[in-house]
Amino acid sequence: MSLKEQVYSVLLVSASETFNQALPEIFSVSVFSPVVAVSNVSAARRAVAEREYDIVIVNAPLPDDAGLRFSIDTAANFQSVVLYLARAEQYADSYGKLVEHGVFLMQKPLSKAALQLASGWLISARERIRRTETRTLSIEEKMNEIRLVNRAK
Repeated sequence: MSLKEQVYSVLLVSASETFNQALPEIFSVSVFSPVVAVSNVSAARRAVAEREYDIVIVNAPLPDDAGLRFSIDTAANFQSVVLYLARAEQYADSYGKLVEHGVFLMQKPLSKAALQLASGWLISARERIRRTETRTLSIEEKMNEIRLVNRAK
């Protein structure tokens, strides 16, 4: 499948109705679908347990948690690319905690152009993960073949 035909599922974790309504203008339906929005970390944990998302966007702060641990856990345990949006006063602290875990971080407020640029980065990172998944499966298949041949010997 070519990149132009690829569609990316998105989980938006945001308590801001304004942001939630603005996102579809930036993340086009032809490329990002479905876009599932939840308003807190508890609902986000349930959502990622039910289904894997290509991209997870956490718009902090959230009513029940800052979302830092959720972002780290999601990046570590799933094949999702995570973008954490932090307020200016929380950015430096969040940076130190998130970057080493492979979570993308941007400082709010954001312009439409900045989010469109970020969407390209998220797609690029997801495609890299997808290629790595494919290579890993190929290596696992070869290892299983080798094991089978060794057992037959």
